[in-house]
Amino acid sequence: MTLVLLLLVPIGAGLLCLATSARQSWEWINLLAFAALVPLALQTGAEALANGVVSALHGSLRADALSALVLLLTVFMALAGSIYSIGYFRDDVRAARISDAQVRRYYVLTPLFVAAMLLVPLADNLGIMWVAIEGATLASVLLVTFYNQKTSFEAGWKYIIIGSIGISLALFGTLPWTGGFFLLALTGTPPFSIFQSEFTTLSAALADGRGWTAFLFIAGLVAIFAGFLMHMARMNLGEPPADTSCAASPLQRFTECPWKLGAMALLAAPVVALGFWIPNRLFRLVQKTVQILGGAT
Repeated sequence: MTLVLLLLVPIGAGLLCLATSARQSWEWINLLAFAALVPLALQTGAEALANGVVSALHGSLRADALSALVLLLTVFMALAGSIYSIGYFRDDVRAARISDAQVRRYYVLTPLFVAAMLLVPLADNLGIMWVAIEGATLASVLLVTFYNQKTSFEAGWKYIIIGSIGISLALFGTLPWTGGFFLLALTGTPPFSIFQSEFTTLSAALADGRGWTAFLFIAGLVAIFAGFLMHMARMNLGEPPADTSCAASPLQRFTECPWKLGAMALLAAPVVALGFWIPNRLFRLVQKTVQILGGAT
């Protein structure tokens, strides 16, 4: 029943937003729906740890430790996004950059997008999984074109073209004879070893005593992460005014909209906390996930 509720809650939220007409209602429906997904995802993870596999609908839905981990990550990001979007779109509405119809479209499509994302790790059939990926693509492409500008439509067009190529390859991978090649690619078996994680390269460099190689690799990761932080800060705080004498501090600009601050804190706090301490259940869930990916029973 838990697996079914994970799908029904966001779908119901999208339909409720479609049936209502108040922006505040849309905000709270999304927020409450995504908050409700958190205990459901935690319950799925606990059951996967206890029983190994959780199933529903006569095996059509199935979750193991790997699926539960993906569910937790998806639900967490959906909740953070729902908190942040409240302040973000309120600012856009006040600045007359978007209309109520656009806001309604966002709050209808986002839960449907999340539902499709949750179905991907839960589906125990490659065909259903392909349909879920395609559904996520269709919902998200309408979100890409959200602002109805020339650049938005151009980005949406490119997105649907690139996404369609990937979806076509995924459909090709569901066929019996070709699925084996995709399995080889995912497991990093030669000649597909290029797809293995960059951290494998780092581990090999450290094990071989190649300190400079590891240092340059880490320096590249730090530069990428720093650029990401600068981009996020500019996106969240906006461009600073030309007249710096009247510019507000970053903290003042954040506290003007507590929804944005709350969403960023929700994202940052677990990252920092998990850097110092990982709960035993989460550690066991990750451990089982690694075993599944490694082919261990």
